[in-house]
Amino acid sequence: MMSTEKVWPDITDDDLWLAVQADIEAQYPGRFTMEYVRDAFERTCAKYDNYVPLDRFMKKVRMVCLWERPLVPHKILHPEDFQDEETQENS
Repeated sequence: MMSTEKVWPDITDDDLWLAVQADIEAQYPGRFTMEYVRDAFERTCAKYDNYVPLDRFMKKVRMVCLWERPLVPHKILHPEDFQDEETQENS
């Protein structure tokens, strides 16, 4: 459960950045690169110019990661659909 403490969204706040990393990795293990999460973190910080509840900030970072993520190719999501092609290539 997230805390209702308020934070100042600042890209130089190492504690906030570490909290974002831990939150994203706990929610979506291995799904995003840290460079991608860092970009989402910085863009989210830029949207605020005042204190914000920590839970709202974390939710916003998660939304930025999910809504603006790169699309995963169908071949990666459903490799079973492409097994026949691989079998023909290896023959």
